[in-house]
Amino acid sequence: MKVNTSILIPGSKYHVYNRGINGTDIFKAPPNYELFLKKYEEHVSPVVRTYAYCLLKNHFHILLEVKTRDEILKQYDIPGQNEAFLKKFSDDESTGKFVSRQLGHLFNGYTQCINKAYRRTGGLFEEPFRRIPVLTNSYVTNLIGYIHQNPQNHGLVPDFAAYPYSSYQRILDGEPAFIESAWVLDWFGGRDGYIKFHRNGGISIDAVTTIDAVTTIDDVVDTPTLLGMRGGSSVGDGPTSPIGSVGRVRRSVAEEGLNRFYLRDNGKDELFLRDTSGTKSQ
Repeated sequence: MKVNTSILIPGSKYHVYNRGINGTDIFKAPPNYELFLKKYEEHVSPVVRTYAYCLLKNHFHILLEVKTRDEILKQYDIPGQNEAFLKKFSDDESTGKFVSRQLGHLFNGYTQCINKAYRRTGGLFEEPFRRIPVLTNSYVTNLIGYIHQNPQNHGLVPDFAAYPYSSYQRILDGEPAFIESAWVLDWFGGRDGYIKFHRNGGISIDAVTTIDAVTTIDDVVDTPTLLGMRGGSSVGDGPTSPIGSVGRVRRSVAEEGLNRFYLRDNGKDELFLRDTSGTKSQ
């Protein structure tokens, strides 16, 4: 069973991500990005709150919060709605499954459009899509920075702020409507705080998340997101060294006595470990 595929829980935040089958491109031309967002707004926005996203050529990242059962029911409060439909929201588990199906409608609808436009057949996305619970405020903060800085980290642009297919600038512009722009800006204490955080590297808080968020060290390596461990000093600009295997990660953590680390996917199936012990708080 693939990791990070648990049932979505209403009222919870998640880092949702996926990529093309075998790493194939899912966005082949500029109009594809807007098509994906249009399908997202149609199928997914009614059941979630969206705080950040980034669409790259062969994968994407989204920070979202699943709406509560009552909130979702209001979105589908249609007179005469039959009993079978309402049973889809009988409890949190069934509501979470409904939200997952809505994400499935996004992927399937987008794939059909791409297949028709490019005369291809078959699936486009890996299944199932991955999701990681975002359990702490610091994780929310740092994940927003990580998502927005992804294009620069992957070498697609010299400045993440100039990348047109992330929510960074759109949050500042307050559009499109499905992004919780006001919430995000308020989270950082306003526009200046939001901009400063991103310009300072997008990492400024003690813990991104904890190792408890995944099952094994192998899951960490399989997770294209930012992860950390408890202890040590605040994340800062420490030395960065490439980590080439699960064994290297395990040895670095267990034998070298690092107090805290984070892993970053650089887009080349390599992960980088940054030793943050002894660095200054920001």
